[in-house]
Amino acid sequence: MPLVNFELCFQPGVFVAVNDFGVIPAPSIGETYSIISLSGITYCATVVGGSPSGPPYTLGTLFDSCSSCFRIIPVTANTIYESCVICDPLSSGATATVTAVPHPAWTGLYGNNVIQGNAVQLGGENGLYN
Repeated sequence: MPLVNFELCFQPGVFVAVNDFGVIPAPSIGETYSIISLSGITYCATVVGGSPSGPPYTLGTLFDSCSSCFRIIPVTANTIYESCVICDPLSSGATATVTAVPHPAWTGLYGNNVIQGNAVQLGGENGLYN
């Protein structure tokens, strides 16, 4: 399992191990990639070399720089909220239904999308009363 040492773009000085799964060409020092954590969250990070340690992240897409990665990868603030409707399976035979709801979003400091995960956007995607 080839591990490569990366530094997170938004937290200089924080290093993580990334499994590159033997991609060819191998990641080079100074290249920026999207990386995916074990919990499924995507980050932007730059190859720095050295000895990797800790749980491995998964290598994603190659970008020109941290700022170009930030513009593509959405950031989620807080835990994602899902609307859950639970029907009584004993009386009607229905099962639980989970519905994805729209979340408020804005443009962050680096021009990336920031999604407020623990809130529901009023009025849906087309705005209030639409």
